[in-house]
Amino acid sequence: MPETDSFYKIYTQHKTFDDAKETCELDGAELFYPEDEDEAKAVISYWQETQRFHWIIIGVYAPFVPDVFVTIHGASINTVYKKWGQAEPNSFEVLKSCVILRHTLSISDVVCNNLYPFICKKRASTIRWNRLCDLPTRSYEYVEQLGRCYKFHTNPRNWTEAFRACNAEQGYLAIIDSQGEADHLVNVTKMAKKR
Repeated sequence: MPETDSFYKIYTQHKTFDDAKETCELDGAELFYPEDEDEAKAVISYWQETQRFHWIIIGVYAPFVPDVFVTIHGASINTVYKKWGQAEPNSFEVLKSCVILRHTLSISDVVCNNLYPFICKKRASTIRWNRLCDLPTRSYEYVEQLGRCYKFHTNPRNWTEAFRACNAEQGYLAIIDSQGEADHLVNVTKMAKKR
């Protein structure tokens, strides 16, 4: 959106706060929260044009003390948009309550393990286009001999998690199609162990 100098990706698959946050991170983005009323209005307008849901979970929660809300960056909710709905917040007894943004511009606290749609945000200034791989990330390396791009993930994951991580980056798990590709993957793995 030009008015916020950021890109937004709407996820209609409902997830918990932690899963939504992880999904955005795998996308190289962050779980959206409005920094001010203008951004709240712009994003709500966009989502109302394209989706039918009435609220989204946002990157604001109370991780340690009930009713002490912070952003995913650790900043107090007092530094960002916080137009609480009537009688909100009201989950004082719940440790780690999270926040939803309603299409009416108000926010409410909810249980973090409930499932909600969400939006990921990526600031335009953080995008570095990888022209060889045609991706909005430079973490992939183009291998000319194979005519493909690769990224070696160093965080251990099971197959399902690895599939999700690659899919979020618009890639896929490596499928060895040739001896050259097998040799390349062996070398990449050896180099990663030395780091």
